[in-house]
Amino acid sequence: MYPEIAKEFCIFDTCYRQKVRNPYEAIYTSNEEVMWVCKEGHIWREKINLRVKNGKGCRTCEKYQQSIALHNPEIAKEWHPTKNKEVYGVTTPEETSTRCNERAWWVCGKCGHEYKAMVKARHEGAAKCPSCYPPEPRVRKKKREALFQTYNKMEDNRVIFEKNLRGKFKDNEG
Repeated sequence: MYPEIAKEFCIFDTCYRQKVRNPYEAIYTSNEEVMWVCKEGHIWREKINLRVKNGKGCRTCEKYQQSIALHNPEIAKEWHPTKNKEVYGVTTPEETSTRCNERAWWVCGKCGHEYKAMVKARHEGAAKCPSCYPPEPRVRKKKREALFQTYNKMEDNRVIFEKNLRGKFKDNEG
C-alpha cells in the first residue's frame, strides 16, 4: 500500500540482526516500532503508523535538506571553521539545521569579529554581529529616565509621602 515507505523497511529486527522481518507482514496502522534504512544507508527506529502518517523519512537526510548551507549560504560563509567542532562536535553548516536552537560560533564577514549566536536566530535575521550592529537601548530604560526627570521637576520632595504619587507620575508622563 505504501511502496516508497516499504522500500526503507529494515528486514532485521535490530541492528544486531537477531530476527529477520518481512515488510509485507507489517500493518501500516501498527503501533510497533521497527528499524528503517534510507537509500543513503542511515538507520533509525520509528513506529510504523507514525512513519506512514507523517510521511517523513530519514532524519539525517532531512537534516541535510534543512541545513544552513542549503537554505542560507550567506550565513554559512560566516560559520566559524574550528570553534563549533571543538565545543559541539559539529563540523560544518551542512550538518546544522536552520531550526537548530543551539548557540554556535560565527565570524563576521565585515569586521572579522567572532561571536556566539543561536543558529535559528541567525537564519531568521534576528541575530547579527554585535560589533557591526550594537544592540538598541531598551524602551524600559527610557521610561525609567522619563520618570526620573518627572520626579526631578516636582518642586516639593514631600510628594513621596502622598497617596496618589503613582497618579502624578502617570499624569506627567503624557
